[in-house]
Amino acid sequence: MTESRPVWILAGPTASGKSALAMKIAKESDGVIINADSMQVYREIPILAAQPDLADQAELPHRLYGFQPISQSYSSAEWAQQAVVTIKKTQNEGKQPILVGGSGLYLRALTEGFSPMPAIPPAVRKHVTDLYDILGPNSFHAMLLKIDPATAERLHPTDRQRCIRAREVYEVSGEPLSAWQARDKQTPAGDLTFRSCVILPDRDMLHQHINTRFVQMVDRGALDEARAVYDMHLPPTLTGMQALGLMALMEYLENHISLEEAIMRGQTQTRQYAKRQFTWFRGQPLPDSFHASSDPSAWFDDCLSHFTR
Repeated sequence: MTESRPVWILAGPTASGKSALAMKIAKESDGVIINADSMQVYREIPILAAQPDLADQAELPHRLYGFQPISQSYSSAEWAQQAVVTIKKTQNEGKQPILVGGSGLYLRALTEGFSPMPAIPPAVRKHVTDLYDILGPNSFHAMLLKIDPATAERLHPTDRQRCIRAREVYEVSGEPLSAWQARDKQTPAGDLTFRSCVILPDRDMLHQHINTRFVQMVDRGALDEARAVYDMHLPPTLTGMQALGLMALMEYLENHISLEEAIMRGQTQTRQYAKRQFTWFRGQPLPDSFHASSDPSAWFDDCLSHFTR
């Protein structure tokens, strides 16, 4: 295999069956599965993040799963740089790299590049986070409109993580986030080329799978993962703390809500995230992209045919 052969990207919303499909494609193509999901990088939450199970990881090579501590911040730019190293290593082994995930920002950082950003000291992050919690979403957003209207106009006040991010960049640099994002992008991919297949299943079927899967996660030990993370006393602004359902399970552990309510919140949060992923993948085309049939039974043939054409 030469480096000119495209890297394959298998993308789609959470709980759509990407991991199982990737296993079938990797077996057919002597492939290596490389994680492109922003939560599956964290080692403490393999169940909550729906990482491939240990049996699958033992059967076929999987890379960039569960290697990052949840206590540390980790960005799409950092992942993109590590992904390039992993892709080139895989190619040098004569195997086919297959990126699998639903994190659009990760995939865009790799294929299109990313804007340089200032480092955010922990003290600034805590100050801005406390400010958001004290003022509330609407007042915080109103302040953001004054310092960075371009960013604020595309963010809902309740988009806590991104509103905080925009304000902390301004606090550190004195420049709005939109100005940083307008700078020339840094592209780590170099001469890599990509071919993408996106699976977008029937929404009713996906919602049923999401609901069932979250219950299964709890049965398999997701609550133990939440308890271990809770005992670490981490700030809620860390990226890993945004894992779907994690905060709801932690609220249950604090006796604020019932386990039934925590499960319902986790299911709702996951469905809402899947809706945003549908919108993203329809509006942000990936390189050399093909949308597979809505029929899951056709996905293997559709995607493999597109990848190997």
